[in-house]
Amino acid sequence: MAETPDTGKLVKREAADAPAPDPITSRSTSAIILVCALLLTGVTVWSLYDEVYGMRPWKSYQQSYVKRFDRYLKRLQKRGFKSEDEVRASAEYHRLDAEAKAAREQARPQQAEIDRKVALIDKQLLAISDQFQDRRGHITVADYKIETSAEKDKAKLRRDVEKLRAEKSVVFLPVDETSDRTEKRELNFDDLQTLYVSLKDKKGALLADTSRRRPSSRSARHARAWRTSTSV
Repeated sequence: MAETPDTGKLVKREAADAPAPDPITSRSTSAIILVCALLLTGVTVWSLYDEVYGMRPWKSYQQSYVKRFDRYLKRLQKRGFKSEDEVRASAEYHRLDAEAKAAREQARPQQAEIDRKVALIDKQLLAISDQFQDRRGHITVADYKIETSAEKDKAKLRRDVEKLRAEKSVVFLPVDETSDRTEKRELNFDDLQTLYVSLKDKKGALLADTSRRRPSSRSARHARAWRTSTSV
């Protein structure tokens, strides 16, 4: 049967609609993979060489230094060093040790008194801190309301703040750092704040005094330790 024009058009259309050839399935990629693998292997070998030898020429210097220093230590060992026991038995070490102990003993009574005062202040601060911080928080909130309120309400809010500040709190202040004896006191907010700040200041002054007293005994200990380290 003779081919009709429509049949020819159908064959051409099917050929045009056929998918393009897949390069992965239509041809082998083994050569490309082999070349990439060889390049990767070469780069890896070069990187290892550069890391171990090329970028670290000082490794040989290290080895040379270790050998030289080892020989130096052996020479020093042959000359002889005083052992730590010999240093501790020397007259100079005993003198430095006695100075360090004397400095500690001299500072001990004053330090004990400072520790006693600081312990009492800590107990007093613990007794008033909660009430002071609670009242300060309420007054801070009230002051903020004054700033953000309408002008017509400010006068009343200020009176409320004055009442809060004048209101008295009952606190029981410890009078001794080793016992539970307390002293009852009624304080408004300003008095409570003054007491809180003064206790903080006293504690800071006492701790600063402690730091000033320590250098003499510390320097004696350092001198003794330095003598031991330089002789051994």
